[in-house]
Amino acid sequence: MTLKELQKIKEETLPQLSLRINQCPIKIYVAAGDEGIKKGSRIVLQEALETVYNLGLTNVMVTQMPKCPEGQEVAVNVVIGEDTVYRYVNVTKEGIDRIITEHIVGKKIVSDLLLKEEK
Repeated sequence: MTLKELQKIKEETLPQLSLRINQCPIKIYVAAGDEGIKKGSRIVLQEALETVYNLGLTNVMVTQMPKCPEGQEVAVNVVIGEDTVYRYVNVTKEGIDRIITEHIVGKKIVSDLLLKEEK
């Protein structure tokens, strides 16, 4: 592999990598425990990365969290600022697209995917 080829790879992957390491005001955490992986968390994580990148959202970081609560796979936490957390559960590839476009871009919570607190 030549230096020029390596430089091209770096230029192509750096923007997506920065979505996972930047200190951003909005963070998306996709649960990636054993059950989450079985139910598609890697697909959801990849879709989140692609959607954020394709929309050019530079204020959003996408990464994974260790595991999701049992029975709520695939879980996604959206953290806005320091302490506002929204937990979405049973998220699919289509669901993460909705969360990003409706909640993060459109500022409207996706209530049918939001975890309902038990009383």
